[in-house]
Amino acid sequence: MSLTELSALELLELLVQKKTTSVELTEAYLKEIAAQDKRVGAFLRVDTDAALQCAAQIDQRRFFF
Repeated sequence: MSLTELSALELLELLVQKKTTSVELTEAYLKEIAAQDKRVGAFLRVDTDAALQCAAQIDQRRFFF
């Protein structure tokens, strides 16, 4: 099952158990956006670099504790 098919609670559990990272989740959702947005047209702009940078910062803080 893809990460994008899981509920928020399931994703939280994976994060808490360190079975995934914020970067992995962000990459999965960015891939889904790229695949679906041509059909849906919901996004004017997706700042992939900023999203991944924020996710990496979150992972650094989370794994510090």
